Formats: sequence, structure tokens, C-alpha cells
Amino acid sequence: WALAVTYKQMKACFLLVDKCFPLEEEEPNNFKRFMKIANRALLITQTKRYSGTKRQRYLVAGDDLTKTYTESQLTPVESRTGCFSRLVSLKCCSKINTFESVDPPKKLLESDEIMGYQPVMTKTNWSMQKYWCAGSSHQSALLVTGGSSALSSEQMKFSVLCTVTSVILASLLFIGVLVWMEMGLVIYLLVAVIALLCCVF
Repeated sequence: WALAVTYKQMKACFLLVDKCFPLEEEEPNNFKRFMKIANRALLITQTKRYSGTKRQRYLVAGDDLTKTYTESQLTPVESRTGCFSRLVSLKCCSKINTFESVDPPKKLLESDEIMGYQPVMTKTNWSMQKYWCAGSSHQSALLVTGGSSALSSEQMKFSVLCTVTSVILASLLFIGVLVWMEMGLVIYLLVAVIALLCCVF
């Protein structure tokens, strides 16, 4: 079952890359075409991975969903710049021209956005298994907080508990590896502080 799911996901990703980023020249050879699409997918992935990110969250009332908005018409309720972006924007990094700032900023689309799929979390489709295995994808999910499909207070509490538990378990695993390598008490405390900051922010 796991192999079948992996195959379907990979096939969907290749079709998505081929549709959104078509090759300049048609390749009659299927294997060469496959390799070119794979190279294009790797290039896109690495470009996104090494690009700085700035996340903005918007709050729109449900009554206004019939209107069409652009980002310039809305004021973000939260704006967060990634640590990597802050690091490369330092003067010491900008002087050596290691990275180039994109002006205006270019939006990095997630796979769900490209496919036109917006995950919505309600009281009926919420589960600990989905939340635990979702990774960072749950950050872009729409949480229903009002109406008959709204998440219950218990589900929201368990969502927070799941996030905190994930950070704690990952930290304990990492600290266990450091203990096995005999890195020292200072390193253990540093990892614990970093994990706490990740949990809070």
C-alpha cells in the first residue's frame, strides 16, 4: 500500500511539473523526457529550498468570500520572515553578493495551491493521525471555527498538544543522539532551548 501511494504521488508530481513547467523542446524518447522532467523538478525544489521565505496570514470574513481579493487589497494579520531570510539579509552576506533579493517578492506556490486544492479542517475530518502525519501542510489548512462544522474545543486542545508533543519527541530523539555521541551538557541545554523557541514561535 505504501509503495502504491508513493508511486501515485510521484506520478502526480511529474504530471504537475510537466503541465506547469513544460519543456521548451518536445522529447520523443520517453526516458529522456522523464529525466528532463526529473531535472526540472529537482531544480525547482532546490530553488525553493534555498530561497528565503516570508509568510503572511490574512483574515477574511466568510460573508466576503463572494468578492475577489488581491494581496494588495488586504492587510496581513500576521507577517513572519524566516530565519534563513534574516540571515542572508545581513550586511556581511549582502556585500559578497551571495544572494539576490527579488523585488517585488515572488510568491512561492505550494503543491496544493498549484492543484487548486485548499485543505479545510472541520470537526468531521479532523483526526490525530491526520494532524500528526500532516507535517507542515496543516499550517496552510483553513480551520473552521464557527457554524455546525466548527472544531470543538477538545479538538483544538489536542491539536496544540499534538504540536507540542511532536517537538518534544523530536528534541528527545536528537538529544539522545547527542548523548550517545557524548557532546556535553551545554549542547543538550542549547537543543532544549531551540526546541522551546520552535514550539512557541
